[in-house]
Amino acid sequence: MKKKTIKKSNRKTFDLVTTESMGLIDKIINSFKKGVDFDVVVNGKKPTMLIPGADKLCTQFGLRPAWKKDVETMDMLLGVKNCIAYICELIDRKSDKVVGEGRGASVLGESHSCHTINGAIKMAEIRAKRDAVLNLFPIRDRFTQDLDADGGKNGAKEFIVSDDGKVKTKEAKNNVFK
Repeated sequence: MKKKTIKKSNRKTFDLVTTESMGLIDKIINSFKKGVDFDVVVNGKKPTMLIPGADKLCTQFGLRPAWKKDVETMDMLLGVKNCIAYICELIDRKSDKVVGEGRGASVLGESHSCHTINGAIKMAEIRAKRDAVLNLFPIRDRFTQDLDADGGKNGAKEFIVSDDGKVKTKEAKNNVFK
């Protein structure tokens, strides 16, 4: 019987918490443009991550999204008519393994974006993807996925966007910018 030789791959496995990756995350976020990658819905509160910003992070880290029906959420929301719910899995392109997950739901007719079935489906997908990105990357202290974010869970921190479009935190008690 002949012995098979298996070549080792030089591909790196997905590892998000390294000095190098944290530096890359900061670099990507510092390149975000207001109104494109994020937006400020409530002044002084945490900015909202938009899909182009989430896409930039996924692209730079070699991730692809895949959606599936969120059966558990649909079962819990059985009484809600016209509800659509998805799970977005972020899959590492190198290893083909799921490295992140998020959930999103919408209701047909809930807003102008969801007045058609297609619009409601797309909104649920968008929400699931933003949730997956915010769950995977250590940036929840800087962004929210909610367009109606009141920032109430941010404690003493306030969020500002400088003239050059950078997201910064302001310690409310010390009036210190970071």
